[in-house]
Amino acid sequence: GGCRRHVLDSLWPHGRCIRQHLEIRTTPGGRLVNNNHYFSNLLGLLLLGGALSMDREGRNWWTWSRQRIQSEFILQVHEEGSDFESSLPYHRLMMEMGALAALGLFGMGNPPSRKMLHRLHRGLRLLEHAVQPDGSLPQLGDSDDGRVLPLADYFLPRNGGQEMWGRWRRLLFHG
Repeated sequence: GGCRRHVLDSLWPHGRCIRQHLEIRTTPGGRLVNNNHYFSNLLGLLLLGGALSMDREGRNWWTWSRQRIQSEFILQVHEEGSDFESSLPYHRLMMEMGALAALGLFGMGNPPSRKMLHRLHRGLRLLEHAVQPDGSLPQLGDSDDGRVLPLADYFLPRNGGQEMWGRWRRLLFHG
């Protein structure tokens, strides 16, 4: 109906703005050093592209972002699962965005690479061990309190933490 059309129509300008203003960072020497801002740009285009795939522009956003987001996750998350920004709050943000990206990729019939899933799995395990009983994280490194999905909140015992963690793990890592 009309509301659905209004919502869909409102998404186009957001996608165009993201695509035109990607937060790409380079060193003075010209080396790429992107961070979670660029990753969030890719995530936005991936999800918008999936939602708006009925149109060529939406499909282009999807196609353009789906490989880049996996490559960028692998660049920003070390093999053992820690985020390169050396910050638990930013690690949590990257794991939330990585999980959402993986779910979006699965949802559109393009499973993430094994390498991305491996790093995501390790990163979520690290996060699981870092979350305090009250849901907080130790303040290690910088933080701007950015969140995408409150995944860490699902690890809390009062929220059925182990059960929810098991569901997320099955969903992300066992298709």
